[in-house]
Amino acid sequence: MGVRSCCRAGVHCGAGSRRKQQQCRGGGLLVLFLLLAAAAVPARGQRSDGVVIAQADLQGLQAIRQALVDPRGFLAAWNGTGLDACSGGWAGIKCAQGKVVAIQLPFKGLAGALSDKVSQLTALGGSASTTTSSGARINLAYNNLSGVVPTSLTSLPFLESLQLNNNNLSGVIPPTIGNLRLLHDLSLASNLISGSIPDGTGNATKLGKLDLSDNLLGGSLPESLCSLTLLVELNLDGNDIVGHIPACFDGLKNLTKLSLRRNVLDGEIPATIGNLSALSLFDVSENNLTGEIPASLSGLVNLSSFNVSYNNLSGPVPAALSNKFNSSSFLGNLQLCGFNGSAICTSASSPLTAPSPPVPLSERRTRKLNKRELIIAVAGILLLFFLLFCCVFIFWRKDKKESSPPKKGAKETTTKTVGKADSGTDTGGDGGGKLVHFDGPLSFTADDLLCATAEILGKSTHGTVYKATMEDGSYVAPRVVMLELLTGKSPGDTTNGLDLPQWVASVVEEEWTNEVFDLELMKDAAAGSETGEELVKTLKLALHCVDPSPPARPEAQQVIRQLEQIKPSIAVSAASSFTGEPSHTTATATSVTDETKSTITE
Repeated sequence: MGVRSCCRAGVHCGAGSRRKQQQCRGGGLLVLFLLLAAAAVPARGQRSDGVVIAQADLQGLQAIRQALVDPRGFLAAWNGTGLDACSGGWAGIKCAQGKVVAIQLPFKGLAGALSDKVSQLTALGGSASTTTSSGARINLAYNNLSGVVPTSLTSLPFLESLQLNNNNLSGVIPPTIGNLRLLHDLSLASNLISGSIPDGTGNATKLGKLDLSDNLLGGSLPESLCSLTLLVELNLDGNDIVGHIPACFDGLKNLTKLSLRRNVLDGEIPATIGNLSALSLFDVSENNLTGEIPASLSGLVNLSSFNVSYNNLSGPVPAALSNKFNSSSFLGNLQLCGFNGSAICTSASSPLTAPSPPVPLSERRTRKLNKRELIIAVAGILLLFFLLFCCVFIFWRKDKKESSPPKKGAKETTTKTVGKADSGTDTGGDGGGKLVHFDGPLSFTADDLLCATAEILGKSTHGTVYKATMEDGSYVAPRVVMLELLTGKSPGDTTNGLDLPQWVASVVEEEWTNEVFDLELMKDAAAGSETGEELVKTLKLALHCVDPSPPARPEAQQVIRQLEQIKPSIAVSAASSFTGEPSHTTATATSVTDETKSTITE
């Protein structure tokens, strides 16, 4: 048995051979050294190699961390010296020989933006000397990232996979995206990216999957896409892409999925699509395509999903397609025939199928709004609600203003100013000396005016102006006019602090009746005693009209009848005072006797 066999078996080799014992010890040390060396080398495909991260990569990761918002704390360990960044201490980081080759942080709730310092990770995506079991990548999908897709990403020539889908990224696709010559998976789906698909995209000839669905992309499909001969999946759903489907798509021999639904494509479906023998899914629904469904599509034997619904297609559906797919694949094309549920085609070469009952409304497919249309719809609804709120608010303010109570201190009575023309003067206008309303539409009669309380405002050559306040049961103003005629005094004049009615009453009580009448009337009293008696009766009636108790005052018609009984000529003069009619009648006066005085004081 040799030395190696002795040592391996644990058999004692014998005391007589010291050389053999030394060889046995040396062989054991050699085995132990080889085992330690093997333990120091990481197994192929492990997360990290334990080598200290390169300074440039550390600075790049720190800049990326600073630009991100981490509400869940997944990046809490991304700090310090970074000695453990490539030793598994930093979540989502994979290194090779001290260089970062992958950032994988999907579904972490990260917000903020992706820093353009990502370009400092020069080995990202691997290199010729890097040996990793899986392609290096950047995967930040299903987060809440905002901002733009950094153009600096396109300076990573070894990047193989870029997944930024399901975020809130905006801006445009970097025009230099084609510089990523080793990129085989590009997914920017479900963001807010606008602009058009760059022509340079066709330079990324290693692309096997291109997903730009559910964005705000416009423009037309670039012909450069036909250069992506290794493309397996092309998904451009839910954008605003216009124009025709390029006929050169038949060069995409490896294409298995082609989805262009919910765009604004027009023109015809290219017959060359029938050359894509590997195609298993073809969806161009909800566009503006016209023409007939090419018969060449019947030869796509691997086709398992087919949808051309809600376009403007016409003519018969190829028999192979109508037999393989149900009516939901063809709905929404009013001029399309030959499928289950449609009209029977009249052409002899078209398949004849009996019409079936129409598809219930609940089972019909409806076009889903893309993000741009959804934003516009929401903005329109908000604007409509805002306008409705403004209208309601304006009407509410108007109604509140109209229904608000009047301010305190406002007069509750209506004040009118009327003019009384002097006897023998021209009243002017078309009034003819009758009652005229000078202020607004308020109407009142002579009786109403007689019921008003009054105060004199002034006199002129055209007469005396009174301010009458309309109030129930008040007859002061017109009755004062009678005292004014008899005494020759103005109602506004005061004697010994007494107004006209008070002064007349006080004089009569003192039996100084002669001092009451106007001097002109007293001069006429010399004509006979009958006139004096009439003046005394008229004065008594005038005092009755200004009785302090309103219910005790006579009505206007009663005053006129009593004046007629005293003397018709006086009644005519009084009537003209009530109605505003001018009067030129002059009463004759007689002397006032002691008998007359006693009559007044009764």
